[in-house]
Amino acid sequence: MIDNTLKIVAAIERASMRAFTRLGYEIVADVKRSMKSGGPGKPGRRPHAKPGSPPNVQYGILRASIDHEVVKGSLGNAISARVGTNLGYGRDLELAIGVAPHPFLKPAIQNKSKRAQELLAEELLKEVGR
Repeated sequence: MIDNTLKIVAAIERASMRAFTRLGYEIVADVKRSMKSGGPGKPGRRPHAKPGSPPNVQYGILRASIDHEVVKGSLGNAISARVGTNLGYGRDLELAIGVAPHPFLKPAIQNKSKRAQELLAEELLKEVGR
């Protein structure tokens, strides 16, 4: 009997990396789309979004900083996609630290739970078809 365990694990890992990469791109796009311009006016003087909704774009720096990365856990078997910003004020807006709440990451991530399952299923089927 041939043991194909390592091949199966490698195929699952490849499929997971592709699925989470696709998911990361989709979440980033959704987050960026959720940030509206706030209307006419000079940058920095545009109307602010209502509390509870994603922030309006003032200069576009926060929106441009939204990115993702796919990481493999330290045990080598946990794969995840991280989506976020490296700007401190992005965290403040998301978590309402010293400002009114303007969540922009959590809603986009929560809306993708079913999509994550679909992407993983698609990528696993591609691996089976190889």
